[in-house]
Amino acid sequence: YRYSSYQKIVNQTISLAQAKVNTEVESIQQNIFEIEKIASMIAQDLHAGTLKKQDIPIRILRDLKEVPDLENISIAFAPFTYDPQKRLAGFEAKKREGTAQTNAIEYDYMVKGESPLVDSDWYNRTIKSGPGWSETRYTEDEQTKAVYSVPFYLIGTAEPAGVIAITYNLGRVIDSIKNIEIGKMGYGTLIAADGSLIYHPLDQYVKERLTLADLARESNNQDLNELAQSMLKNDAGTATYTDHIKIDYWTVYKKIPRVGWNVVATFTSESLPLPLAKLRK
Repeated sequence: YRYSSYQKIVNQTISLAQAKVNTEVESIQQNIFEIEKIASMIAQDLHAGTLKKQDIPIRILRDLKEVPDLENISIAFAPFTYDPQKRLAGFEAKKREGTAQTNAIEYDYMVKGESPLVDSDWYNRTIKSGPGWSETRYTEDEQTKAVYSVPFYLIGTAEPAGVIAITYNLGRVIDSIKNIEIGKMGYGTLIAADGSLIYHPLDQYVKERLTLADLARESNNQDLNELAQSMLKNDAGTATYTDHIKIDYWTVYKKIPRVGWNVVATFTSESLPLPLAKLRK
């Protein structure tokens, strides 16, 4: 009887964790979709000729203001494409201290490391590999950001005429994951496609770009290592492991399509509702 009651509480808590993870995944997915749509609409309008070169600053400023989590929209032209007399030309709209402004891009975006964006090689990466998301970066001002970029084409051009890059600030997403509560000790994490921690309650792990596999190695925990591997391979799952002081952990995870990030909820036997202590005696 005791075991069946214990298992029932565990199952209910797993269901609660799954519901919270699903909510987060849907919310982030919506943000991802919105950002990708903004970039593709700009690219379409440039290709169709309905967005004139001189109107780019107005358009990107408007788009930037419409979505709270956007920090920068940059449009950079391929050499001599904007103006045959000018090697490079580009515009950016950015938020700074609560206000949005536009200006010409003044750095050489074709040189890796010159760009102040969190993906400093966004232009070359996109020309080479096509549309996609950069890795997330934890910046000096303790913000986590990622860049989505797409190439664009002008009428009659077979080669990309340039690149659109949108910087997404994950601040609100992370705040939401911080607030995942499952009992007293449960917590949420966000894990990148390569397994590194985008958010973890222990900030140092994020600063050092540690992965779950790193944590498993440090604690010599084979079950945690298997969980780290299955997260990279699977779209969703539930797993259990035990730490070195014999506390049981349950982990629920789900992958966000397109970016490959995992939203994770973890709880321990200590997180379970109170009757459990009595059940286990």
